[in-house]
Amino acid sequence: MTSFPVLLNKENIGEFLASNDTFMFDCDGVLWKQNNIVHYVPELIKHLRQLGKRVFFISNNNTKSRRQYLEKFSRLEIEAKEDEIYPSSYAAAYYIKYVAKLCGKVYVLGAPGLVEELVNENIKHIGSGPDEMKGYDIDLVGSYDLDPEVSCVLHGFDAYYSYNKLHKAINYLLKDCVHFVATNKDMIFPTDNGFVAPGTGCLVTATEISAKRKATVVGKPETLLMECIKHKHDIDPEKTCMIGDNLDTDILFGNRCNTTTLLVLTGVSTLDDVQREQENCQFKNMKLPHFYIKSATHLYDLIK
Repeated sequence: MTSFPVLLNKENIGEFLASNDTFMFDCDGVLWKQNNIVHYVPELIKHLRQLGKRVFFISNNNTKSRRQYLEKFSRLEIEAKEDEIYPSSYAAAYYIKYVAKLCGKVYVLGAPGLVEELVNENIKHIGSGPDEMKGYDIDLVGSYDLDPEVSCVLHGFDAYYSYNKLHKAINYLLKDCVHFVATNKDMIFPTDNGFVAPGTGCLVTATEISAKRKATVVGKPETLLMECIKHKHDIDPEKTCMIGDNLDTDILFGNRCNTTTLLVLTGVSTLDDVQREQENCQFKNMKLPHFYIKSATHLYDLIK
């Protein structure tokens, strides 16, 4: 991992395929950009299955549930099953229910998809959607009651993020017994019009600074998503390839999980970013991929 990653090409594609039984794909920036699919992705997934490979889809996008993701896969004509899809929304519910084993209610800063995964696990929640307080009045600070049953603040991407929500979150987090969980900390995500948008990490960081608390992150690059998959499926990480577009999340996640890592250049990270990581680190750099390729389209061209 201390050398520049290898370009995946026709000379090494055979060995690459033979050494990996399972392929895990990031979604945004790899399979599609928002609603625009990358060319030949459905054919790529189908061909991998025909070769006897197992396929999983891993995303830090916490605004959608597995059910909602499956609907998008269907619209884009990508073959998938719900138990192959692992977004950070599901990882959050899994962590709260089965790892932390929290009781009580969850105060949610997040989208309906995140809430849906909590409901699926019968986790009580409050706080989703617009805040019920109308505007903000300095004279009203502390005039509302905090729910004493709240045992966790769960932070995802929240289009209704506001001063009032931040105010409530940090006051819950003043209690040491209240856990602080974040779906992910991606600072930006690419869009299909060439712009980048602020991600969940921007909001989570603001809450962390205000509350003087660090959140437990369940999405990439943390390894909980891999633990979820291993809990339900018999896979060998050393015979698995993680394919992603972001050095800080996808590639670091794959390397931490002892998988082969493949960077595609259709999303967040560039070869210049790879070069900077190589130059700025004197030791083993877990953000460096084993391989890189221009796009999922080019991967399909190599293996078809």
